[in-house]
Amino acid sequence: DHILSVKSSICSIDWREEHCERLLEVVDIAHATTVHTFAFSKCIFLNELQINQVFDITMILSSRFL
Repeated sequence: DHILSVKSSICSIDWREEHCERLLEVVDIAHATTVHTFAFSKCIFLNELQINQVFDITMILSSRFL
């Protein structure tokens, strides 16, 4: 399966009404995934700070991660 990302308003792409419900489902999934990913990253970072207060996050970040 592939997911196509389109940055546009629904009106400008002439989205058909019968597909709007599925579009909203996909948007909800993408939003929830993003929120959980950032929350998990924050959890990892805060945990590492408790272990090592001089934890340098730049050591684990890479351009591929960003």
